[in-house]
Amino acid sequence: MSRALAADKPVLFIVEDLHWVDPKLTRLLDQVPTARLLALLTARPSFIAPWPARSHLTSLTLTRFTSKQTETMASRVWGQSPPAEVLRQIVSKTDGVPLFVED
Repeated sequence: MSRALAADKPVLFIVEDLHWVDPKLTRLLDQVPTARLLALLTARPSFIAPWPARSHLTSLTLTRFTSKQTETMASRVWGQSPPAEVLRQIVSKTDGVPLFVED
């Protein structure tokens, strides 16, 4: 990412599945404190960052949804409460993983 892009207006930079990312991402992360840049990075629990800890980076671990949270999300994505059998299958098959619930 060019610093020039963040010079004009704040930039939101989102990267999903960090295990696929080039290690050169470290250079971008070094720019975060001095650029108008918010980086939102997601990774699987097994991901180990190849960069050292930095004071401007915060790690947040998200746990799986409860059955009730899964039902709520499914209903919101569906636009209404899905049929009971469909809802049971969504809860059972997604195992509380929000990405799967959304899909």
